[in-house]
Amino acid sequence: MKNITFILLLMTFAYFGEAQVVITNSSIAPVGTVIVQASDSLPDASIVPGNPGPNKNWDFSLLHDQSEDTMFFLLPQSTPYADSFPDANFAIKYSGDTIYNYLIRNDDHMISIGFAGNLAGIFLSINVIPGDTVMYFPIQYGDQHEESFYYVETFASTFPGPDSIRLKNNVTKITDIDAYGTLTFPFGTYNVLRKKEITHKIDSTWMHIFGVWNFVSADTSMSITYSWGTDNPSAGTTLVTINMKMDNGSPVVSDATFLKSTTVGIAKIPQLEMNVFPNPVQNSLNISLEKPVKGLVEVYDVTGKIFIRTAFDGNAVRINVSELKTGLYFVVIKNQNSLQPIVTKKIFKK
Repeated sequence: MKNITFILLLMTFAYFGEAQVVITNSSIAPVGTVIVQASDSLPDASIVPGNPGPNKNWDFSLLHDQSEDTMFFLLPQSTPYADSFPDANFAIKYSGDTIYNYLIRNDDHMISIGFAGNLAGIFLSINVIPGDTVMYFPIQYGDQHEESFYYVETFASTFPGPDSIRLKNNVTKITDIDAYGTLTFPFGTYNVLRKKEITHKIDSTWMHIFGVWNFVSADTSMSITYSWGTDNPSAGTTLVTINMKMDNGSPVVSDATFLKSTTVGIAKIPQLEMNVFPNPVQNSLNISLEKPVKGLVEVYDVTGKIFIRTAFDGNAVRINVSELKTGLYFVVIKNQNSLQPIVTKKIFKK
């Protein structure tokens, strides 16, 4: 009997030793999170993707912080270009430029449907058709996906002849969750899944002359990217991404980005003072503002799904939240005229 018990224990430990990470929507940071990413343009020779397969160990502790960028996870309604992407329920703002990425996020996937903002002094508004799937949920070892999408950028021409120039990008992307194991990097050590993406692009240029779009030229390119993600919500985003470049027909590491810090909380948006109580709340939530406002009060969950919308006129209101499931929500007050958020608060439903 003792021998059988010992064998069963060994089998149990072997099973847990090979346990794999499964990434779901709840593994990704919610609205309000601020994420700082660092970039390493000259990675150490030890920073290589390695082979696919189970139970791998990646040591990226020698990644260096050469530059940084900050991402803000937002509700689209708190951004200036939400009207151009009415289907979006999640948005990401990048600090390097005033660029917003608009996404659809739910328990099945997270899909980028467009970008808008100023890039190097040029205003862009780009729809991704039908959308670029950033993540499928759940993500697990062995998953494979292939998809195609395109996006178009149109600019006023500064050249004589054409009145506009259009850049069209046709993309085919092959995604393979090809490895799992343990990753160590400057932010910490995590159990991870590795995603390999091979992207083929055809970039074509068109000129609008005398009411007709005329083809000018086209270029093709291929890129390979490896990224490591975890189901640990304390990270809340991709941990490390390595971009490859072709060198004499073989892929070699070009550069890397990695997570430096994650701060979960409401991203800083100019606001009025608002009090909500009780918080945590079970049945009725009291809302008070420092001055009267005429507009709407809305309640969203962390994916941007709206659960409550009601009129707001004055500086205080009480709403019934008893039907909400237990979890984190966001209360948003919108101006009646612009329908832009003017104050946001985080609440927890008991």
